[in-house]
Amino acid sequence: LGICGSDVLGEASGRFLRLHQFEFFGGMFCLAAKRGATLEHIMSDESELTIATSYPRFTRGYFSRQGVPTEIIRLTGSVELAPVLGLADCIVDIVDTGATLAAHDLEVIERMEPTAIHLIANPAYYKLHFSAVDRLVSRLAAQ
Repeated sequence: LGICGSDVLGEASGRFLRLHQFEFFGGMFCLAAKRGATLEHIMSDESELTIATSYPRFTRGYFSRQGVPTEIIRLTGSVELAPVLGLADCIVDIVDTGATLAAHDLEVIERMEPTAIHLIANPAYYKLHFSAVDRLVSRLAAQ
């Protein structure tokens, strides 16, 4: 069993069962760019949107469903520096307060999807221990 964010689960290649969603953490996947920029303005200058992110799978899927052509640059660490250094038009990152964005003169231009914290299980482990795991999930749900 483990506790993991939907952001990590979305990027993971393994298969996990999501058994319970906890009711804490208010992060949101957001598209952010330099202060004052709009998606329409950025897209009017280019044929595709260049996005730096630590979440390439989520980002590619989101913009593919929107029909927006993108070039994804996978970065780890301070993704907020990509627009400042001219590496990307914008970023996709998890935003809570927005303080880090503001510190880099960036702002949210689109709120994409909330993140959540989950109790997860390896399917094989769950199969072997489903009774005990289900009791735990029931106790968590009752709180």
